[in-house]
Amino acid sequence: MCLSLPASPGRFLPVLLCLAVLPPLPPAAAASPPPDNAADDFGDYYRRLLMYHLRVAPQVPEGAVFFLGDSLTQGFHLPNVVPNGVNYGIGSDTTAGLLARIPRYNNLARASAIVVAIGVNDLKRQDDAVTARNLRNILAALPGSAPVIVNAILPVDARAREKFNGYTPRIHALNEGLRRLCETSPRLAYLDITPMLVDETGNLDARYHIGDGLHLSNPGYAIWARALRDELRRLSSAGNPQP
Repeated sequence: MCLSLPASPGRFLPVLLCLAVLPPLPPAAAASPPPDNAADDFGDYYRRLLMYHLRVAPQVPEGAVFFLGDSLTQGFHLPNVVPNGVNYGIGSDTTAGLLARIPRYNNLARASAIVVAIGVNDLKRQDDAVTARNLRNILAALPGSAPVIVNAILPVDARAREKFNGYTPRIHALNEGLRRLCETSPRLAYLDITPMLVDETGNLDARYHIGDGLHLSNPGYAIWARALRDELRRLSSAGNPQP
């Protein structure tokens, strides 16, 4: 079924959330654990951040909410969303990088909810068909039965950086694929805050990024945090454990 988050006062539009009670995702071939040296393909920064994530993992209590993503997640002050959030964001990460590290996070099976936000860094690296396949495999690889909030790839401001020209239609197409994918499993909830972040041109509003056309400003993060809080409450009221 599809639900709408309440519209915020002023200019904000409601957010469409789709949670369909349909058969679960089929197993993905890429979901099997990679070898321990798989991180070697993704650079020293990736390896170091992953090492710290794994070092902290045994300290994470049962029922935490895990946030998986790139720099947009890494820069998120999670207490604004939920008190027991665990930040597994790695700057510059891609769908391939996230897919490779998911099997290393043994504590994901103890989550009360998982939040996934990944994909914008893929746009400069590979064909969108590869990104779409990786996104599907990421969702299939997540262990446990906790609900998963699947964030749409956030908009960019093509006026800020020339390399973003042409990104918007590609983001729209990938997000449409994500929306349809979320209709294939009752575990998946699609969250698209694009209408809350863009201006009349369809670009990420200048008020909501830090000037680079990509990374959210404090007001931008406030919008995202509000939408996530609302969705986590909705999932809890639907019978899932309180995050």
